Amino acid sequence: MTLHQRIDGDALTGLEPDLREAVAARLLAVVARGAARRPADLRALDAARLAAPDWFQRPRMISYMAYVDRFAGDLAGVTDKIGYLKELGVTYLHLLAVLKPRPGDSDGGYAIADYRQVNPALGGMADLEALARALREAGISL
Repeated sequence: MTLHQRIDGDALTGLEPDLREAVAARLLAVVARGAARRPADLRALDAARLAAPDWFQRPRMISYMAYVDRFAGDLAGVTDKIGYLKELGVTYLHLLAVLKPRPGDSDGGYAIADYRQVNPALGGMADLEALARALREAGISL
């Protein structure tokens, strides 16, 4: 079996046959580098979730969805509301329109300009990482 078949038999079929192996190898290398850099606590969480793939469907999972700006102003404000979310019994927080939107009409923040940047009006990537860490410590998934 070739690398591209192990990734997904159909995912690379749009590429020229001679490029498939190279693209598959590059993709696997990127994934391996990312996995190696992942913090130990997140690797442990990954393993637990792989062992229980229905973790988010369990009866004790209580989801809360919110627009960051309307709920707390910015990401730091969401961090300040973790106690409130715990009081409500929230175990899964889904934040809406967090990533950097495209300029102009951005469909309410859902037309993303950059999937690696937070909307500057809400904070930065460090704020999002701090929020995610604080939520994990509180037993809330993001």
